[in-house]
Amino acid sequence: MLLLWSQVAAAATFSSVELRLHDPGDGRPMQTVVLFHGYGATPEGILGLYQGYPGPLRVVAVRGPAAVGDGFAWYDAPWTKPELFPGDGEAERRERAEELATFLEELGSSSGLPVVVGFSQGGMTAFLLAARHPELVAGAIPLGGNLPASLLPPTLAPVVPVRALHGEADPVIPVATARDTVAAFVAHGGDARIETFAGVEHAVSPPMRDRLWTLTAEMLARGP
Repeated sequence: MLLLWSQVAAAATFSSVELRLHDPGDGRPMQTVVLFHGYGATPEGILGLYQGYPGPLRVVAVRGPAAVGDGFAWYDAPWTKPELFPGDGEAERRERAEELATFLEELGSSSGLPVVVGFSQGGMTAFLLAARHPELVAGAIPLGGNLPASLLPPTLAPVVPVRALHGEADPVIPVATARDTVAAFVAHGGDARIETFAGVEHAVSPPMRDRLWTLTAEMLARGP
């Protein structure tokens, strides 16, 4: 296991921390997961989602641009309920999607396209990239996130798998809003599904993490 700091100069510069699991050490590019943390959290914190993952994997955890206490955020506007998103909030999300698209294009050193994964606000970001820049990702796994349907293009192309995981008892981002997001993806021609976990609040439970690992391996195995 190797932990590295990196920084990519994109439309807006994002710092990231990188974890290499079971690196064969032969210099060849590794399959990659890009992680997006939640509101007020850090990239180092979300790296734990893949501690113990059984196969070779490059994990890049990106830091949100807005400082919030001791952590960071992806957006300034409220995010918990789609009906609360003002027009300016949507503009901010569209702008962030373009900045992160540049980040993904410049990330480099990856075998195939990355899988994007995020929790809470980071889950919204994973949904957002799958909707607005599916050509840059192998798939998306949003955890405890949602996205207003107004941020989806009229038709999703190319279609990439989106597999949302959500706690049924989530009091922060209600599971109903995630179901609405998945339904909107399907209505726009997407390949989206949601799996829910009984009794889980706004967190990633061990069974959710196990499912995350399985989905990650499946998406990376699909190839370009």
